[in-house]
Amino acid sequence: MLKRLVVLLVVAAVAACAVPSFAQEQSVAQGQLLRLDTNAKKVVIRTDSGSQMQFEYTDQTQVNGADESVAGLGTQAGTHVTVKYEKQETRLLAVQIDVHPRP
Repeated sequence: MLKRLVVLLVVAAVAACAVPSFAQEQSVAQGQLLRLDTNAKKVVIRTDSGSQMQFEYTDQTQVNGADESVAGLGTQAGTHVTVKYEKQETRLLAVQIDVHPRP
């Protein structure tokens, strides 16, 4: 009986380690919107620290402000934005872009 319990515990431990994590960790970047490339589906911002970051976006990327669409970002160059993104291998995928109103 004890032997069977040990085997079950070992199998459970191995199975728990083998389950992949599908939850993506999201990060946040803030800065000034520099440009939007609708053909390549990319957004570039200058962060508050002065570096540039480039994000890819999809049709599922949520946009708040700017006519609630990525296309609306085309007229928002220079506006302050917050980008929530996921790092996927070597690319940064924008999940949500919040456009902050101009003062």
